[in-house]
Amino acid sequence: MLYGCIFTNGLLHQVGPLGSEWGVEYSRNRLCAIRRSTVVIPCSYKYPDSLRVETVLWCNDEYCTKSFVFHSSNTDVRTEYRDRAEYLGNKEKNCTLQIKNITDKDAGVYTFRFMTNVETGKYTGSPGTTLTVDELKVVMTSQKEGKGVSEGDSVSLTCGTDSCSLSQSEFTWFKDDQQLPETQSTLHFRPACKYHSANYSCGLKGNRQTVSEEVNLSVEELKVVMTSSRANGTLREGDSVNLTCDTDSCSLSQSEFTWFKDNQTLPETQSTLHFSPISYHHTGKYSCALNGRTVAVSNKVNIIVEKELSTVLTQQCRTAAEIISLKINCRLYEAGLLLCDSVFHLHMKIPNIVASLLLFLYIMLRVYIPTHLFGSR
Repeated sequence: MLYGCIFTNGLLHQVGPLGSEWGVEYSRNRLCAIRRSTVVIPCSYKYPDSLRVETVLWCNDEYCTKSFVFHSSNTDVRTEYRDRAEYLGNKEKNCTLQIKNITDKDAGVYTFRFMTNVETGKYTGSPGTTLTVDELKVVMTSQKEGKGVSEGDSVSLTCGTDSCSLSQSEFTWFKDDQQLPETQSTLHFRPACKYHSANYSCGLKGNRQTVSEEVNLSVEELKVVMTSSRANGTLREGDSVNLTCDTDSCSLSQSEFTWFKDNQTLPETQSTLHFSPISYHHTGKYSCALNGRTVAVSNKVNIIVEKELSTVLTQQCRTAAEIISLKINCRLYEAGLLLCDSVFHLHMKIPNIVASLLLFLYIMLRVYIPTHLFGSR
């Protein structure tokens, strides 16, 4: 504990432990400033009531023996502080200092000193208060660290520093340099969607000079990818088909999914739907989402499966010895369109009139067969 003496009117006053009558008190909170912001250093001081303060000054060394940050007589003020440091206190009890446009060089110890109307009535508030300078940055956290962000994930962007506590601060957020309405320290995307993809930055509210560097949020769009055993053409019953929920670059191997067919939820939760073999009732529009995140649903893939209908129609015209057979193979499509191929067999010669009638019947069957003859879907 330090003790001191004060001479007034030629008499020595024993003040005991310094601080009982003399003292400087700084903020107990850690002093931290954002680069290019304005910092206020709270301060109060005391001295014997019989004295009058004539000079106040701030310096950034422990004993205030060098050049000054502020001096009430404007003496020996360092050039870099001359237009930035402002004394908000007085010559009574308040010694608060404000410094504008903080730079990295401003970090260090700041000490307040005052002098009274008595030559020996001087006091230095040592040790001083330490100012830390840091910069804002945007930190992104995702439920899949290091694996990219895909639609449906939970993502947070937090504006902060490595050393400063900014829990009581308000912020300004920017998306592609356009200001957002949010003022809290963290932006939450639950779920993240493709349209959230952008460059994000943040700054202290009302101070555009403190804006951080940008962080890019890239949200991969979910999509359904179809692979089939048939290289091209319309799918047919019996083909093998896979539908996979995926993105262009994100890893989704550990995820569970929700599948939809014609907007109705399916029970499957794996990343790939397997149809082996595929049948006509699998026809529909399929989409997917990460399990429980149905706000971000992928594109729809339309599967049309050709239905095979094989029917044999045998037309027999029996005379002395003649048989004609007609085989029709039909395919029924989703739209209700029925297309048929027929095979006409004439096994024996027949009279011309009978042949003409059969040919007419063949042509009619070849061109148009009512769907109801062979069933519908």
